Amino acid sequence: MKYHLALLLILTTLVSFAQKEASYWYFGNSAGLKFNDNGTVTDLTDGQAIMQGGCATISDKNGNLLFYTNGGTVWNKNHQIMVNGNAIIGEAYLHTQSSIILPKPNSNNLYFLFVVNDFDFDKGHSYSVIDMNGDNGLGEVTSEKNILLYLPASEKLTAVKHANNKDYWIVTQTSLDGIVYCYLLTENGVNPIPIQNTIGQYQYDNNKD
Repeated sequence: MKYHLALLLILTTLVSFAQKEASYWYFGNSAGLKFNDNGTVTDLTDGQAIMQGGCATISDKNGNLLFYTNGGTVWNKNHQIMVNGNAIIGEAYLHTQSSIILPKPNSNNLYFLFVVNDFDFDKGHSYSVIDMNGDNGLGEVTSEKNILLYLPASEKLTAVKHANNKDYWIVTQTSLDGIVYCYLLTENGVNPIPIQNTIGQYQYDNNKD
């Protein structure tokens, strides 16, 4: 069940983007896939991320790789650690979905990296801003880094496009009381006051696959 949920969260996130922004996937033990324009898929072995759970990759509108993350480190398109890309406070190895990358609405160069950390109650759900104009176009994590939204977090994280087809809703769940938090990302940044819905106690069973 855990891995089926991870795939569902990944696919839910992909529908938020144009097709070519999801051209590259990096995951697992340095593995990757490139979805080509002709419908074929190329295996990749040059990734630097090593993790057993969900991770995130983003390309530009033409399908060119920009950067990817395991929730703890950000790598640029050259597979080097991005400037200021260390010490992101998401859980970097086991979470079903540790991170999600979203473009800032009405911006050509800014991206928001949202992460969760269920293992460390002091880290919770946070975000960092990445500027692709930094480091001569390779990108850099800005000083707006590891901005805490709430804690404690669960390992459940996804995002959907707003009905206005411009903004984004970031959806996650607390690990103690099961409250679902929905944060709005607009051209003005993240609204730190979420819409909350209670759907019942958070459930987690290590014995289920």
